[in-house]
Amino acid sequence: MKISLSNTRVLFLGAALVLGLLSSSPVQAVPLLLNFQGRVTVDGAVFNGTGQFKFALVNADGTQSYWSNDGSSSAGSQPTAAVTVPVVNGNYSLHLGDTNMDALQASVFANDPIFLRIWFSDGTPNGFERLGTVDHRIASVAFALKAKEAETVSTLPDGLVTEAHLATDLKDKLDALQAKITTLETAIALNTAKTGITTAQMDAIAVNAVSIGTNATAISTETARAQAAEAVNAVAISDESTRAQAAETTNATAISAEAVTARAAEAVNAVAISDESSRAQAAETTNATAISAEAATARAAEAANTASIGTNA
Repeated sequence: MKISLSNTRVLFLGAALVLGLLSSSPVQAVPLLLNFQGRVTVDGAVFNGTGQFKFALVNADGTQSYWSNDGSSSAGSQPTAAVTVPVVNGNYSLHLGDTNMDALQASVFANDPIFLRIWFSDGTPNGFERLGTVDHRIASVAFALKAKEAETVSTLPDGLVTEAHLATDLKDKLDALQAKITTLETAIALNTAKTGITTAQMDAIAVNAVSIGTNATAISTETARAQAAEAVNAVAISDESTRAQAAETTNATAISAEAVTARAAEAVNAVAISDESSRAQAAETTNATAISAEAATARAAEAANTASIGTNA
């Protein structure tokens, strides 16, 4: 037969509470976080492992619930849902009002005093048992909240603070500051009078300032357009330069080919001239031989005629 946990185990809780605010906005509108640190022992031995916890904020006699981790506690009763928290050497910590719990509003702490009631289960079939026989008072939280409210006050009702409430040193400082302000206002008035600038002139200066701004914008726009046109022209010049270089390359190739053709024709002509010169030289040689033979024949005929004349004589 299983004996109930309450008859066999003694649970002990040691705890510390620290108030943590989520933002600097007025505390009435902001959910809070209570940094809670506790210690659990079971039968005098520190607990290690994953513990299941339930929390509720109650009044002094535990008959009224102001808040619980799942919002289900009523009249100090045990909440329905639990929160899983790791426990190391009996120590654990968490934020009451965190995202895995019901939001903890500042209005809860308008109740004073407030006590924290805790239930714990180590995961055995025995279920949850209330930690300790006395709930833990957290009245200091209400004091901290009131201090926080004081920090966030932005205005006071008229007449609430009078000169009589101010310390002498503070009043002297305020009087000195007012004197400096008066001196500064006087100097500003004198400088304004010295400049002699009328309201109409001030209006004209303002108009000119606007005009200068408009002109600056127009100049900036025109500069942008000029830069864009310059970029377009640069591209066009680059394209034209590329085309000119391509044409120059084509012309150079054509000239080179023409030069090769001309040199080939010149070589053919040189061969033809050489052949013609050879033929002319051969003909000249032939003619010279014929002439020489003709001359020899003529000389022979002349000698024969001379001999015939001599005989006849």
